[in-house]
Amino acid sequence: MAKRKIGTWGDYSVYMHKSKDDVHWTVESGGTEHNRFDDPESFGHWVYHSGFKPGKEAIKKSGSTGMLIKARPGLVPIKKRTSSGALITFWVKPDKQMDKKDIGEYKLSDLNAKDVYNKFKESYEKETGTSWSEGKFMGRASKWTFYGNSDGFVAVRPQKSGLVKMVGIAGSPKAALLGYKKMIAQKKPVWGMMSDKLAEMSEKMGMIRAPAMLIKLMMPRIPKEIFGGVEFDINKDGSVTFEYKDVGKATKYFVGSKQYYEQVMQSKAVPLPGFLKKLMTKLITRGK
Repeated sequence: MAKRKIGTWGDYSVYMHKSKDDVHWTVESGGTEHNRFDDPESFGHWVYHSGFKPGKEAIKKSGSTGMLIKARPGLVPIKKRTSSGALITFWVKPDKQMDKKDIGEYKLSDLNAKDVYNKFKESYEKETGTSWSEGKFMGRASKWTFYGNSDGFVAVRPQKSGLVKMVGIAGSPKAALLGYKKMIAQKKPVWGMMSDKLAEMSEKMGMIRAPAMLIKLMMPRIPKEIFGGVEFDINKDGSVTFEYKDVGKATKYFVGSKQYYEQVMQSKAVPLPGFLKKLMTKLITRGK
């Protein structure tokens, strides 16, 4: 199968893979595949929302503008200019996301990635004073699930343990709250660490904040890898201050769904002593 670079997207390279019987597209960095699109519609949709700009590599040697995706009945054309000024045509399946931002469950490729990053960046800067680079965000967020829409959302990522980590709340409060409700309704074992303000909002949505005593007993038992290997200090009020190399210090509070605490108590990977299970049981029974 022939592999051809067709441009860059931030710190990533975009490739077209083509053979007689198959064609697909990938977004890669350092040889690692971060996203893959197996059909023209999904790739064209990503192009529409991501702001990807094809490079001169996308143009055939003949210099013709050509089409990166062939026209098909029912598709609509999206035209993009390359860095050399040539015009490339993508064909995208019409989607309500183009005209109407419904609250839903999405992948980054379903949304306007640039808008999503800007909302995340703004929220992260309010929380910590700084934020991730766009490249770092795009690489990680390609594996996240977003509840809400491009205007506001709650983002989560699945963990190997079966737990689900909340990784961000950003944008329009109304859209984020509606997205939060959609996530909560799925009754997944979700947990997250966030500012006091966001923790208060999460409690109103049905999440349970871990009290100081539980944090002091539980945190030392959680492998540091779960928090990216970052050093942290446990404070008297139950908050945890992390020391990040790229964004500095950030103080956060722990919240989890009822399903999270129930699954942790049953986990064999990190066995909990009886007294800690009793503390968790009282916590979820009281709903506090």
